[in-house]
Amino acid sequence: MNVNFNISRRTFIRIISFAIALILVLTGFIITNINSRNKAIKQLEFQYLKNLQNLGTYLDNIDSSITKAMYSGTSESLSEVSNKLWRESGFAKDCLSSLPVSNLNLSNTYKFISQLGEYSLALSKKSNEKELITTEDFNNLSKLRGYSQQLLDEVLYLEDAINTGSISVKDVSNEIKNSNLKTSTPTITDGFTEFEEGFSDYPSLIYDGPFSDHILEKESEVVKQNKEISKEEAKIKASKILQTDITNIKDEYDEDGKMHAYCFSYENYNIAISKNGGYLIYLLNNVDSSSQTLSKNECINKAKDFLKLCGYNNLRETYYEISNNIMTINFAYYQNDITYYTDLIKVSINMQDGQVVSCDARGYLNNHKNRDNLKFSITDTEASKSVSTLLNIEKVNKVVIPTASTDEAICYEFKCTTKDNENVLVYINGNDGNEEQILILYIDENGTLTI
Repeated sequence: MNVNFNISRRTFIRIISFAIALILVLTGFIITNINSRNKAIKQLEFQYLKNLQNLGTYLDNIDSSITKAMYSGTSESLSEVSNKLWRESGFAKDCLSSLPVSNLNLSNTYKFISQLGEYSLALSKKSNEKELITTEDFNNLSKLRGYSQQLLDEVLYLEDAINTGSISVKDVSNEIKNSNLKTSTPTITDGFTEFEEGFSDYPSLIYDGPFSDHILEKESEVVKQNKEISKEEAKIKASKILQTDITNIKDEYDEDGKMHAYCFSYENYNIAISKNGGYLIYLLNNVDSSSQTLSKNECINKAKDFLKLCGYNNLRETYYEISNNIMTINFAYYQNDITYYTDLIKVSINMQDGQVVSCDARGYLNNHKNRDNLKFSITDTEASKSVSTLLNIEKVNKVVIPTASTDEAICYEFKCTTKDNENVLVYINGNDGNEEQILILYIDENGTLTI
């Protein structure tokens, strides 16, 4: 059967015109998408490079502060240097967490920076007691300085490589995602990996640090008892938390540490959802803040709303810190009139616009469990007998605190003041009346420092 496909000249011209228009539209769409993608890559690379430069600056400051601490001749100078060392180590830890190395197991590196900060607080406490560093302190600081210099060298190498164009952030990200593959030639991540594995001579630091990162060493009971969810289910959870359509959520990689996770990204956000149970583990948002337009209470309320959105309830704010117009609030689990300092979630809020800058729920997930049979064997009146008579007790709370052995202890928390109006926290064991912890509180407009 013959079919006549004769068409008019006008129709033919229309078809050709439509085809050309369609090609132009598709070409424009492709170019626009390529430009948007390239712009996003450039923004990401700029942000990573900025964080890398900041990390280098903080590590350089740490190096000089350690040297000054080693040779401080007066308690006043030791106090000033050790407090600066504590601040710089905190900033360095934040910068490290924002770099594209999260798929590497850097637990020792994080521990090094954390303990460096905590050890500096112990030195600050010595200075307050008019003591100077001992030979043991000097040797510990010398070793710590060596590790900080080694890490600084790796950071400067990576920064120079990105600046000169010999590698890109995309190269770093791709390599880290494939870091389990065995290669015969040196790679970008070797420096961080070698640093991580080089803790054979790491000093055993004895310090008086409050409720430190050792609580992250446990395996999560609350996560382990839940069933594994699919990546699609985790992506739905991530889209709900980030309050965007699921199509905007990009797959990144799977994290296989103490807590297995699906990792995603959206704009400036990176988010990790636990494979078991679908809990938010952490969230990072690489933004800066240039001013403070929100009050402290407004930031606390925004943090509370965010935690409720994530499914975390029965939490109360404890202490906070403000740095670079970012307010970081510590939330502790609270039930039956007991505050659990073991079950902590940290939320950072941009004081300029109220955005969530970061959230770290690992302390909560690693330590939260059923404690229905928790009982105090002595009363708060009996426990108060273990508090120094030189302290004036202002308030008492029931709490659970972590101990050095990664265990926990039920305590009465006595908020006290000295005759000089210093603030002191004393923790008395709720079973045997022994003193578990004593902390000095330094409170100002930027938060609370505990020593």
